[in-house]
Amino acid sequence: MEENNQISIHTWFFTFMCANMPIVGWFYLLHLASSKRQDLRREYAKAFLRYKLTFLVVSLLLFAIVIYIGAGALDRLLAYMEML
Repeated sequence: MEENNQISIHTWFFTFMCANMPIVGWFYLLHLASSKRQDLRREYAKAFLRYKLTFLVVSLLLFAIVIYIGAGALDRLLAYMEML
């Protein structure tokens, strides 16, 4: 299957399909990244985990900012409605 750091198209396709599953992908990438075999898929898994983690952190920060701003706006809206 592997020869001269080449991996078959079917193996890469399976890797991409599993890695892009919403929750299962994280576990699959962790499994690949912690495997003992030194191949391209292990390096890909490490890089893709960093990529996904970066976007997860950024998304959570943006979500927290939106919730913080939205909570203040909702509080003002409710205070306005009580004055009516």
